[in-house]
Amino acid sequence: MEHYPLVLEQKIKIYSYLVGEDMVLTVPSLLSLIQEISSEHVDMCNIGWRKLKSSNLYWMLSKLYIKVERMPQWSENVLLRTWNKLHETITAYRDYEMVDENGNKLLVATSSWIIFDANSGKI
Repeated sequence: MEHYPLVLEQKIKIYSYLVGEDMVLTVPSLLSLIQEISSEHVDMCNIGWRKLKSSNLYWMLSKLYIKVERMPQWSENVLLRTWNKLHETITAYRDYEMVDENGNKLLVATSSWIIFDANSGKI
């Protein structure tokens, strides 16, 4: 049996290319960070893109809910966490949390994902 972390944590520095004119993390940059940590975690769990592509199956984001307390600023260091929440018949749920260096919660999010067949287009 393979072991993988139930919660994946990544320390992230908010670089200038991740922020807008207001020097705050942009929504597109946040979504990229969420996608990357999700992808890394499912790869560790052996159900990621590398494993599924041989069967022509792919993960597709179906919903994303984000509650923001505060967006991090340029040069700030944050910790982004993700974990599997639960799995239904065709939907997998994943939670996220971002905290600052003092442990203050910046945002929480929940996403739902489905696996689809690229040949048939079916879930």
